[in-house]
Amino acid sequence: MSILQRLQLLVGCAILGLIVLTAVNYYETERVFETTSQASANVIPSLIQLSDARLWYSRSRLRADRHVMQDDPAQMEATEKSIREAQASTAKALKDYEGLITSSRDRQYLEAEKATLAEFD
Repeated sequence: MSILQRLQLLVGCAILGLIVLTAVNYYETERVFETTSQASANVIPSLIQLSDARLWYSRSRLRADRHVMQDDPAQMEATEKSIREAQASTAKALKDYEGLITSSRDRQYLEAEKATLAEFD
């Protein structure tokens, strides 16, 4: 085998290596894209619903604190109404989250949260 043939073989192997590397890179990039796309489609909406539920729950707790500190019956009635609205919004956010559940473990966590909220109500 002459030096020219060896150099041609070396260049051919290098080109083949680059082609294989490009193909593997493309495959892995597509796999990462699919994984992150799934996360965007399933995880983000779930986090938004859970954040809404947490927000409304926090508001109901703050309003309950205000209710305890008030002396005026009219203000107490308005605060009670506000608490009921916040509790209804919390329940709605959790109900909306039910449609986004993807595993039985998430469903168990949701049921535990609902039981805890029932104790608070």
